[in-house]
Amino acid sequence: MRNSGLWCFVLCGMALPMSLIGLRQTSASAQDRLKGMPGYERYQKMSREIPNSVKMGTIAVTWKDDGKGLEYRSDGKNYRYDFETRQATLLDEAAP
Repeated sequence: MRNSGLWCFVLCGMALPMSLIGLRQTSASAQDRLKGMPGYERYQKMSREIPNSVKMGTIAVTWKDDGKGLEYRSDGKNYRYDFETRQATLLDEAAP
């Protein structure tokens, strides 16, 4: 009986590495099948476009006329916004 514990230890010790090798091969073949799945090409296209799809809306403003207006820069142009008229006017083309 004493030897059966030793055999179990040896077999279990060999079974774990062998099962891990089998899992690794299974996951590798699953990655190969991914390219053939429906929608994979669309996913590849969208994953390249996603980083450029959002334009951050943060701007720095300068308050003018005691809070009656402000000046800001957007898309390389300087604007002035008047709160009374609720209009933004282009001031000039900003130098790069």
